[in-house]
Amino acid sequence: MTQLPREDWNPAVGPLESRAWTLQERLLARRFISFMPRGVTWACNESTVDEIGSHLKIEGQLHWLQLLSAYTKRSLTFPSDRTEALRGIAEDTNYAKKDHYIPEYGVWEKRLPLQLLWFRDLPDVKDGKTPNLPSWSWAATESSKKWLEGDMTGPYDTGYENVDKAEEMPTQLQITPAGNIHIVGHISTVHPVSEYVRDEFTAQDLKLEKLESIYHSPTKLDFHLLTRDIDGTYDKLVLGIARFDDDEKTSFTHACFLIKQNANSRRLVGGKMRPKSGLRRDFIDDVVYHTEQNTTCLYWALLLDSVDKSTFRRVGIATFLPIAYGALNVEVQEFDII
Repeated sequence: MTQLPREDWNPAVGPLESRAWTLQERLLARRFISFMPRGVTWACNESTVDEIGSHLKIEGQLHWLQLLSAYTKRSLTFPSDRTEALRGIAEDTNYAKKDHYIPEYGVWEKRLPLQLLWFRDLPDVKDGKTPNLPSWSWAATESSKKWLEGDMTGPYDTGYENVDKAEEMPTQLQITPAGNIHIVGHISTVHPVSEYVRDEFTAQDLKLEKLESIYHSPTKLDFHLLTRDIDGTYDKLVLGIARFDDDEKTSFTHACFLIKQNANSRRLVGGKMRPKSGLRRDFIDDVVYHTEQNTTCLYWALLLDSVDKSTFRRVGIATFLPIAYGALNVEVQEFDII
């Protein structure tokens, strides 16, 4: 799989690069000539040359989730083609020799928890939903998606930066014949409060720059600060940050903890050992926020809405601070995500 053109001035950029089906045609061809409004481009698996004299040597390849992110930015006439227009690429990749691709949902069988951690990068598109697909699948909605920007490279290499280990938390996780995700894993039993971050400085004031940057989007989509009241006062315990799948749905009943991202607890900071973790208190808009500092890990979780006692629908994604695991009274249970 070759790299894709990104600059608007590039002769290789044009209508063909906006359609989902043409991605498959481009990547599977050994040699490719495109005729675009800004010029003609010739490409192969090693380099590209255009008529204005630009020459690019291709170094490396797109990993699967990078490819998915590029693919979801493209448009389809029929939303039902969303997984079908990707099938040829999946069957042609080296992953197919090591893993089993499930074309109905656009995922690989191995490393499934990492593949479930997608989030919207553009506003929700109501007309592009495919109701026959489960809520956990990235293909269920048309919006552009991202997968943990800069941190994950594919189904076999987690590629986390500045961490020693990414631990998959579920004891059991599999796709059932009905298309549900069946999990024996960690789920919250206490419902927190979703609070809209009213301005771009709030996360910075709470020293949550790292969490906020994970969901950075040029379209300035809303993200939410997840908190829990402390003893019925104006004090709030900061649990993490969330991005919801639907612009109109900003609440959830449960959180399914999928990944524990561990940092090196002995890492040197400015030549000194990492400071011990603790709570920082910030007074903002008549509220006292208690925020965990100098943490050695983060949790990645799916936000869920309850259908019944053991069945849920996905409504978003969250990054939690370590203190959230205890504050939400997380337990290991058996349940399904539909």
